[in-house]
Amino acid sequence: GDLDAWEGLARTAWVAGDNGTILLSRNIGNANPTWIIDTTNTTVTLRAGHFLGGTTLAWVVGDSGTILKKTLTGRAWEKQNSGTTANLRSVTFVDRNRGWAAGDGGVVVATTKGGRTWRQLSSGTTAVLNGIYPLPLNIRVLDRYVLQMYAQRNEFFFDLTTGSINYDYIVKRDTGY
Repeated sequence: GDLDAWEGLARTAWVAGDNGTILLSRNIGNANPTWIIDTTNTTVTLRAGHFLGGTTLAWVVGDSGTILKKTLTGRAWEKQNSGTTANLRSVTFVDRNRGWAAGDGGVVVATTKGGRTWRQLSSGTTAVLNGIYPLPLNIRVLDRYVLQMYAQRNEFFFDLTTGSINYDYIVKRDTGY
């Protein structure tokens, strides 16, 4: 049942490269994993990917503003409209809806709709951006019974997706043993 599905996800991997190549393995833990060619319907160079842990969602980015999305149950990678023609070199998501991609010329694009729509953000640079990573939330123990989650380094954070400062930084407060 559910355990088999989770174990299947843990053994799944994609590798992306030139000419729209994506290889898929569902037995990555084996000494000699089996790789199969996955359907992308593109011939551009694919440069980076992100698999959203705990889900069946993955995104791959590449040249000419290419963003592809896949679910494990989907038959092929779905092309998304990034709104840019720049080469994209990195992609990350914090949940199934909110993600960012970055690349040549300082391009940063963001989505709050799982990639159905993307909008360009101002990065303030024209440099090539090779990586984009959200800061993880820290968990701090106030005492033996209370856990508090907060944004790293600040008591508030600037949300690039909405373009606003979020002062409501406590995601969850729980008490007990």
